[in-house]
Amino acid sequence: MPERHTALFGRVGLVLRTVTGAMPRGIGTSEVARATGLARPTAHRLLSSLAAEGFLDHDPKAGRWHLGPELYLMVPEVHPG
Repeated sequence: MPERHTALFGRVGLVLRTVTGAMPRGIGTSEVARATGLARPTAHRLLSSLAAEGFLDHDPKAGRWHLGPELYLMVPEVHPG
C-alpha cells in the first residue's frame, strides 16, 4: 500500500512541475499527458483533483491549466502582483 501512495505523490509532483513549466501560458490536458507519459484520462483526473483543492485553475474556454491560488498562498514570496 505505501508504494501506491508513493507512486501517486510522484505523479502529482510530475503534473505540478509540468504545469509550472508551462506558466504563464498554461497547458492543455493532452499536453500534460504527453509531457508526463501518463494516459490522458489519468492526467485529467489528477489535474481535476488538484483544481478541486485549489492547486490548479482551469480555463475551460482556452482549455488550459494554470497554477491555482492555493500554491501562491503556500509560497507567499512568489505571489503575483
